[in-house]
Amino acid sequence: MDIGFYPSITPSIHRLYVVGITGSGKSTLANELARRLDLLYVQMDALDWGSNWIHCRDGKFRGRVENSARGCTSVAGGNYAIVRGPGLATR
Repeated sequence: MDIGFYPSITPSIHRLYVVGITGSGKSTLANELARRLDLLYVQMDALDWGSNWIHCRDGKFRGRVENSARGCTSVAGGNYAIVRGPGLATR
């Protein structure tokens, strides 16, 4: 996969969030971006699902996302509108 990037922009990146429809390759792209940019990869599905494949309550999921990369630069992939709003993207 050749995604091409400019290493000089990496220090200004705080958080990247890859969005798309089901099966479009969001997780694959986010993981590859994180690897190439040497950033933390946050797997959103792993934060959303609880035991026995039960979704977390919105507040618990949002908290998990906020805590997943607090204080570090990260790349995440998913289609979770609840975590794309104002506030989270700027933390």
